[in-house]
Amino acid sequence: MPENSKKTQMVSRKNSIFWSIGSLLLGAGIMFFLNYFTNGLPSITPTEDIRINDASYTYINPLLECNVGSSISDELQSFKGDLQEEINKLTKQGEIDSAAVYFRDMNNGPWFGINETEEFFPASLLKVPVAMAYLKQSESNPALPAEKIVFATSTNQNVEYFASTPLKLGATYTVNDLIKAMVVNSDNDALDLLLTHADANNVDPQDTFKYLNVSLAQSGMVTVRQYATFFRILFNSSYLSYDDSEKLLSMLAQSTFTEGLRAGVPANIPVAHKFGEQWTYTGTERELHDCGIVYYPGHPYLLCVMTEGSDFDAMASAISDISFFVYKQVDSQLKNL
Repeated sequence: MPENSKKTQMVSRKNSIFWSIGSLLLGAGIMFFLNYFTNGLPSITPTEDIRINDASYTYINPLLECNVGSSISDELQSFKGDLQEEINKLTKQGEIDSAAVYFRDMNNGPWFGINETEEFFPASLLKVPVAMAYLKQSESNPALPAEKIVFATSTNQNVEYFASTPLKLGATYTVNDLIKAMVVNSDNDALDLLLTHADANNVDPQDTFKYLNVSLAQSGMVTVRQYATFFRILFNSSYLSYDDSEKLLSMLAQSTFTEGLRAGVPANIPVAHKFGEQWTYTGTERELHDCGIVYYPGHPYLLCVMTEGSDFDAMASAISDISFFVYKQVDSQLKNL
């Protein structure tokens, strides 16, 4: 059988698996759809937040109270116009065809977006809400993370451009192992196994979307502002427990994808993030996204970048450039405070 024909059958097989839970959630070369969410996002307004500031946690700062505040922080001023110029430069240079950016000051709440209503295919970004759904269920079923699952067959290996260490066929993994492989290595087989066993464990990723009132377009596409909600919720610990929010963000901080947001930030600054890539076997269009929290000392910020283009390496470089630009803006304003 021709290689292209084999690949077509592989994609068709994945589609049938994921439509059974109402969504198509694989990365590299697969359309991601969640057609059953119809409600819009809650409005987001700048705030001055009251938080617990518990030093025992590294990646979260749980929100206790949210008060309406000014559109800009007393410490951090908007640099939206300068960032727009940087994106225009990257577009003109041909590194990307288009980009959307969402930036948010995680402690005080001010945010801005560039093309924040433009829609993209989320691809492997949707592994984060799947992980959240499993961790939420584990709060009522503490034995769930230790449940063992045998990895018997694979149709997903070698289908991602930015690939990492795959699972080993025939090996046995716990649910916790699979969650970690899914978010750290963006492993599609780990996602397959978790979704295959979701019903038996009363796990439904749809519940996460519904509870957070996050709505995707009927096409399954998402905006940077919508997707950023998941990282805001994790940082605020307002959906999962404090410990589980910390756990998931700590996994995301171990991501093996280092070409995007991570590459634009000094190595000593933690970055909890998830990337997603979308492509087809026949087309030349590509999408690459990277979203997460950059833990600038005393002033963490959320940065979500979604791009379209024709070259993954060029798009990864553009995301890195945007990340570096944002970091330098934040650092220049805050380092002497």
